[in-house]
Amino acid sequence: MKLLREVRCHPASSGQSGPDWGDHGAASWTCRATVNGPIDRRTGYVFDIKRIDALVHESVLPAMQEVRARGLGVAAAVQCAFSRAAGRLEEPVGLDALELSVTQFLSFTVARGSPDMVRVTRRFEFCAAHRLYCREFSDDENRRTFGACSNPNWHGHNYVLDVIVGGEPDPGTGLVIEGAVFERAVKERAIDPFDHRNLNLECDDFKGLNPSVENIARVIWRRLDGALGTAKLHCVRVWETSKTSAEYTGP
Repeated sequence: MKLLREVRCHPASSGQSGPDWGDHGAASWTCRATVNGPIDRRTGYVFDIKRIDALVHESVLPAMQEVRARGLGVAAAVQCAFSRAAGRLEEPVGLDALELSVTQFLSFTVARGSPDMVRVTRRFEFCAAHRLYCREFSDDENRRTFGACSNPNWHGHNYVLDVIVGGEPDPGTGLVIEGAVFERAVKERAIDPFDHRNLNLECDDFKGLNPSVENIARVIWRRLDGALGTAKLHCVRVWETSKTSAEYTGP
């Protein structure tokens, strides 16, 4: 059984700032700790959430502050925090994952199965119009299949794009990927080509390809794969609405 606890915290500045902390150290961050274990038959608990709160404040935050003081990046700090916190838990309960959201657009995650790897998630936004339409279908079939999304006068969405990369933090900088490199690659390859465009009419990626949210995720993966330096592309997730998203993790 997994139990997730979200803790708001404030990792106060401590000495030299690392290369990708920026103004994030002055903000209120969100730490999500997921523990895994059996349910205690007496209490009904997997783990007391008060103990998770204490684990974050007594182990996670000091570890992050120490790493930051050494001039390393956030990824290395989260990796160190995971190791410290996991070491304070005893079987049968273990720390399954530790995620730190420094803003609503940037988060770092370490999981138990691969503690040497840190996953970095950046969120982006773009607006685009499209029409879902299959040439092999009649107009009636298109209307039945795609509903209002087959409107011949098009319709638009405010898309939200999550790009997740993974890798081991560089021992010298503590970075998985430089923030500027990450943002520039996604902007140039996945945002600028589609933002404020008609996907059917203006984007060669969708010539003969229905611009569904599933295909948009796959096209963006293809555009980003291999373009993020030493970081490995782990997942592309596209939100078409607040209730519908498609996720692609490669062929």
